[in-house]
Amino acid sequence: MMSKEEYRQPDENGRIQLSGNEYKAIRAIYAAMDALSREHGQLERRCRGYKNGWRDLRCLVVLSEKVLNQILKTVPTKKLIQMQKDLRHTICRVETRGAVGMKEDGYMFVPEDDVIKLCESAMQIHCFGCEKTHSEAKHECELYKTIQNIFCYKFDECTKCPFSES
Repeated sequence: MMSKEEYRQPDENGRIQLSGNEYKAIRAIYAAMDALSREHGQLERRCRGYKNGWRDLRCLVVLSEKVLNQILKTVPTKKLIQMQKDLRHTICRVETRGAVGMKEDGYMFVPEDDVIKLCESAMQIHCFGCEKTHSEAKHECELYKTIQNIFCYKFDECTKCPFSES
């Protein structure tokens, strides 16, 4: 239903042209919904660990798709066809806002690629010839512990230390 303040006139199919801000919002929502649709399965086990978690996440996926499809039905057909190509190449990128140090906590944000390069350099020197198992490295290796503390996730379990030479 069209609001009283709406200045754009609907076309013969009742669809209204997009503003630039609406188009940017649709692209952002599409990208986020696409990421949600592709990635939500990774959280199934975790979500099944609490009441209605998996059901709620699945509902979020289905409802987001439904809302986006309904929004797209309000876009003039000619523009919608044009948008399809654009949306197929639209991605969702998650980044930390800024690279500002948090001095009071003794932490700072640094680019992930730089941290990985630093870890690889340290491993080339420290891990050369190391034959520790993953379990031994977790308990005995200070470099392993330090690198593990830098990342927000636990390294995958494996037989050999993931940093030792293959």
